Amino acid sequence: LKTEVLAFSDHPERVKERGLLFKGGLIPFKPLRFQYYHEGGKEDNQLWLRLDLRNNSQRKKAKIMLIEGEGGPDCDYFQAGHKNNVQFLRHLTAGCGRILEIDPGQSMTVFCQKLPYCQVLSGTTQFTLLEGSEVSFYLNALEDPQEMLSFNLLSNPKDVHARGIYACADQFINKVVVVSDSKVAEARAAVGAVRQPNIIAGPELRGDYGVVYALQFLLINKTESEADFELIINPRGGKATATVLEQTDLYNQIIEPDIWLSEQVPDLAYFRFGNQYTDRSLSKEAEPFSEYKAASLAVPAGQSAVVRLLTLPEGASNYPVRFIMRRVIK
Repeated sequence: LKTEVLAFSDHPERVKERGLLFKGGLIPFKPLRFQYYHEGGKEDNQLWLRLDLRNNSQRKKAKIMLIEGEGGPDCDYFQAGHKNNVQFLRHLTAGCGRILEIDPGQSMTVFCQKLPYCQVLSGTTQFTLLEGSEVSFYLNALEDPQEMLSFNLLSNPKDVHARGIYACADQFINKVVVVSDSKVAEARAAVGAVRQPNIIAGPELRGDYGVVYALQFLLINKTESEADFELIINPRGGKATATVLEQTDLYNQIIEPDIWLSEQVPDLAYFRFGNQYTDRSLSKEAEPFSEYKAASLAVPAGQSAVVRLLTLPEGASNYPVRFIMRRVIK
């Protein structure tokens, strides 16, 4: 099933009191991805962050599938965002999740985690409503993990961070690199460069945080010798980390670019989930405009390769980040 929408909670980023941070609803068989990123801002009687599901129907049981990731609490803001993405992408590609059943009129806690002062919690939960029709989810900051839900929506007019519902949860980019002589050749794909309008009232989403990017690079070697390539991660907006899972197929033929491009379907199901992906992540923040070599690949003469990458922008990192597939001349 295609993920229909993205819900994102980063407002207020620094949470200083109890209250509601986010509320949303689920639609049957239309997956929703929810990502949050919040810092503890209460020094005394530190807060808890709790995510709850509620079945609002008084007649029907609800069944929800969850795929999850979590990072933190961590005083290293970059690592909280990075660890969340690593865990979520691994679970997503492996089809690893759990199913919750909620009786009519009842609530269930998905997670409850302490939010220490000056530390960050980041998490991603992808919900798919399999049974039922009236299910809501709530992210609350609470003083006691056992207390009732709060419906007092927290806000800070001076905080520019995003909170809302956004229409595009997945992005697909296909690029081609053809090597036909001894010159350098490369293709570039920008991740996190899109600004998404908010479906509900609120700020736009800058950086595409929570959006899964599926990148494909078709590498074609028309020469009579082996061609070497490097995958480069190039931060453009500031310091950044990156979670990258890679899978490559070699083909003993020259693939026609136009035909290949016409056959690509914008659906994560075509990225062969369940197969082995190699971790090419940038786990330590890199300086803006630097180039980090994440992987290298050789394509034999007269052959082609398709490199598939899955990534998503990281909390605390400054996206966009450019992914470059470059032919290397030795």
